[in-house]
Amino acid sequence: MGRRALISLALLLLALPPVLPVGAQEAAVATWRVGDRWDYNLTVVSPESFHTGSLTVKVTGDGTVRLHNESVRAYTLSISRRERWEGFNITSTITRLVDRATLCTLFSNTTQTMTLGGLESRWTTTEYYSPSDGRYQFPLGAGLNWTASYGVNRTTLTSNSRKTEDIDLSRALTCEVREGLSVPYGRHMALRVRCTLDDTGNYSRYWYSESVRGDLKVEDYDRVTRALTTLALTRYSRAAEAAPILGPDTEKALVLATAALVFLCILIVAMFIRARPPKPPPPVTQEEQGPPAFTFESSRDGYSMKVNTVELACPACRKRFKVMATARTVRCPHCGHEGKRG
Repeated sequence: MGRRALISLALLLLALPPVLPVGAQEAAVATWRVGDRWDYNLTVVSPESFHTGSLTVKVTGDGTVRLHNESVRAYTLSISRRERWEGFNITSTITRLVDRATLCTLFSNTTQTMTLGGLESRWTTTEYYSPSDGRYQFPLGAGLNWTASYGVNRTTLTSNSRKTEDIDLSRALTCEVREGLSVPYGRHMALRVRCTLDDTGNYSRYWYSESVRGDLKVEDYDRVTRALTTLALTRYSRAAEAAPILGPDTEKALVLATAALVFLCILIVAMFIRARPPKPPPPVTQEEQGPPAFTFESSRDGYSMKVNTVELACPACRKRFKVMATARTVRCPHCGHEGKRG
């Protein structure tokens, strides 16, 4: 091979796009944070009409839920959908539980309100999926095919009726290609998934993008109404990462740390009490005693007994008299007045 041919081959190789290994072409399941948000433009096009609206998805919870007598780690999504069409205002408020490990739907509760002038109608639909709607299969890569078979327990409530039904569904899904896609939010690489529901002719296509951790665009086609509903991402915001101390895996550590802190405080108090010198006992106070009733005095003839007396003034006649020093109740010898000594 000549020198000119080698140069031409080198230039050709440089012009070709780099080929990534198969593993790099696959998308792993995304992790969401409470506060993550996706905003979409909504359009509905059919032979009879064209109308627009908006849809907002927010992650409002991340924790363990109880479904079908099992505990599942799931995200809670709050979804708001608004449409306007020929005077009709349609508002849908949706609460959805999404399996954290697969991003597939486990439960959905939708309240839809339609108004036209002063008229209003409202209905609520609750759906339990078993095991899930099988929307994704990770790792997701071009050429992947899978089938999602599941049951739906659906209850519909209106102002005057209630309907409950159990439905078995099957979806055929194919991850067709990885491609660049432009939406109002910008141009991003995405994996295009096509979903066909049974043999109804209805289908969905959605473009999963790792850069937005979710759908970049969604198309739903209804064969009966020939309506194509399209969602295109206009804004994506990622919530700030929670502090590690607030993570779900630290709950046990926090409990143990709190218990250890309490024990340490008790130990310090006990050591402080033990180190303090003992408190001296309070001095014994003796009650004040009055003079004795009598005393003995020495004399030339030996000892003689002397009665101790005190002189008092009668509060009635004002005359003075003497009584024994130990007397508590006294009587005036002049007027007969009685009373207790103060």
